Amino acid sequence: MRYSFAYDFISEHCSDDGNLVLIVIKVNNNIFTLVNVYGPNNDTPSFYKRIDTLLQQVPHENIIIGGDFNFAVDRVMDSNYINETNMHAKKTFLNIATKYGLIDSWRHTHPHDREYTWFKRCPLKCGRLDMFFASEHLLSHISEASIQPGYRTDHCQISITLKSMHHQRGPGLWKFNESLLQDENYSTLIRSCIANVIQQYPVPIYSKDFTTNPSNFKKIQFLD
Repeated sequence: MRYSFAYDFISEHCSDDGNLVLIVIKVNNNIFTLVNVYGPNNDTPSFYKRIDTLLQQVPHENIIIGGDFNFAVDRVMDSNYINETNMHAKKTFLNIATKYGLIDSWRHTHPHDREYTWFKRCPLKCGRLDMFFASEHLLSHISEASIQPGYRTDHCQISITLKSMHHQRGPGLWKFNESLLQDENYSTLIRSCIANVIQQYPVPIYSKDFTTNPSNFKKIQFLD
């Protein structure tokens, strides 16, 4: 995170075991709920149910959940595992992701790639266990999702780059105040202005009597 990154802190929740941290921040006019997880090594669906409970208590328009989930979403594409691991925990979280419209950002940007974030030797075992799940509408703002080598760890570093969602407002559209039509002085002024313009730019085939008659205004052709 850049030191110049400006945000307003709203709230936080940290689990006693340190495996789950949730913060709510405001960036410009957008509220973000950010969740960091370190999923248990064993099959513990109750851990992910806690995330659902917390999300029900905070704004969930813009959600990003990232960390080590300790399961591979797709055994074939995301691991070399022979058997599924932590199946119940995975099912619980994926149901939560569906509930809140969360998408695996790396898989969204790399639909056919096979890369892993965790490795074990002897025997070789690897899986993409570290992920960022983001609200679906945020995907258009994610310019990059990457997996990079880690330092002194068996896990890789994962990152996403989120483009600014702050848009400057334009000048807007002009809208006529219809109440002015009830103002007789204003209406007289506009009618006079229209008549004067018509007198200045008609094709020179009309008589003055014709161009000064309001009933003919719609019939008059003008010079380019």
